[in-house]
Amino acid sequence: MGPRLLALGLFAAVGPVWAAFEDGVPLPPAAPADAQAGECWALVHVPPSYRPVERQVLKTAASTRTESIPPVYETRTEKVWGKAYTRTVTVTPAVTETREVQTLVREAGPQEVKIAARYRWVDERVPVGGGTVVQPNAGSTDAMCLVEAPAEFLVQRRRKLVEPARTEIREMPAQYKSVREKLVVSEAVTKTVEVPAGWRTRRIKEMVEPARRIRVEVPAEYRIERHEVLAQPGRVEVRAVLCETNATPALVVELQRNLKRAGFDPGAVDGVFGPGTAEALQAFQLRRGYAVGGVTQETAEALGVKLDRVASR
Repeated sequence: MGPRLLALGLFAAVGPVWAAFEDGVPLPPAAPADAQAGECWALVHVPPSYRPVERQVLKTAASTRTESIPPVYETRTEKVWGKAYTRTVTVTPAVTETREVQTLVREAGPQEVKIAARYRWVDERVPVGGGTVVQPNAGSTDAMCLVEAPAEFLVQRRRKLVEPARTEIREMPAQYKSVREKLVVSEAVTKTVEVPAGWRTRRIKEMVEPARRIRVEVPAEYRIERHEVLAQPGRVEVRAVLCETNATPALVVELQRNLKRAGFDPGAVDGVFGPGTAEALQAFQLRRGYAVGGVTQETAEALGVKLDRVASR
């Protein structure tokens, strides 16, 4: 059967593909006519390819709408015969200024004035107690005596009227207050102008076009839809692949490292192409849309692995 494929385990996911059968037993693919010593080949699954296409899809159908057009006016001049008349024209406007003036509030003259009462504070001694009292005779319990007790005084303050309230007639001066007034400094000057009869020009605004309603065609609107169509269906073909004959442990280590950098974990980076490396390689090929079935030239280039003796078929 020739050298064993390093990625033979990849067929577990997509199913083995063979070129022919003999007595019900599948036969391995035949070697290409230009195969050279040290090369390996295998039937690989090439996924279908697609191409993007665009098409216009109707977004809004064509329609009509009604618009209102306002009337159109034009201004023209014409001469008319005018009668004589007079008019008043202000030649010089009035000049005013704001000043502060004194305004009489109350005239001078006699006026009744109320004078309030005057008081002063005085201190008075007010007797408290005093007079004659009955008390027992000294040295005898049977006799009582009438005794004169001295008076006690308490000082109290009170307001004493000195002069009662009264009214007087006094001569009072005039009272004024200040107010701001707008005063005319010079009057406006006007004059009467005589306008004689004669031809005069006047401006006339005339409607040229009346208001109207029109129907406007609104074109259809389209949007662009993008999708993919099948460019080439999936197929099986013979391609050169990496195998034990043309692979070295160092090359497998490089392949495992680059798979891991791409986000596909091959397990231990040990230079042995085991099931973990095969699964990671298959996942990488399926994700990228590459042919599945071995380490082809396309897969090796995508992973940055240089294969000197693997050529595309």
